[in-house]
Amino acid sequence: MDALISVWGPGRVGIRISPHDGIGPNLVQDSNPELIYTYVIKTLNQKYGKKLAYLHLIETTRPFVTDKSFSQPVKLLKMYAPLFEGTIIAASGFTPDSAAAIVESGLVDAVAFGRFFISTPDLAERIRIGAPPNKYTRKTFYTMGTHSSSDDNLRIGYTDYPTLTEAKPDQLFDLSKI
Repeated sequence: MDALISVWGPGRVGIRISPHDGIGPNLVQDSNPELIYTYVIKTLNQKYGKKLAYLHLIETTRPFVTDKSFSQPVKLLKMYAPLFEGTIIAASGFTPDSAAAIVESGLVDAVAFGRFFISTPDLAERIRIGAPPNKYTRKTFYTMGTHSSSDDNLRIGYTDYPTLTEAKPDQLFDLSKI
């Protein structure tokens, strides 16, 4: 962090960490992950605090690989966010409504959207007008399509999700079911 901050300054450097509590696909292989993440966050706060651009915390107690993550509690954010005085960005399994609620609660300053951001090219406008995001296809995330040798399949994913005016009803994510 010191090397990055020496080049760009603290207001242009942020850090993203994914605290884990031993649940889910990315569990930490340590006897006491709470102690480790508490130490890391407290140290970042003592050394940089509000000068750091942000601390981005991922709520990983949610079953990330399913849509059930959208209705899970924010256990880790409640544990770790109070340890840092600067800007906090949350992520993992938020809908526009739950994102607004957690920001309004004061626990975090902002919420990042991953799955919906990837699948919805006009996400900000849809949130503004209350329109649903697109359904997403997880197998195309961070990959080159379906791994087929066909050039057409290499274009599947990031650049072919429809805008709201292009989307068919069956391409929209039904937020009322979560």
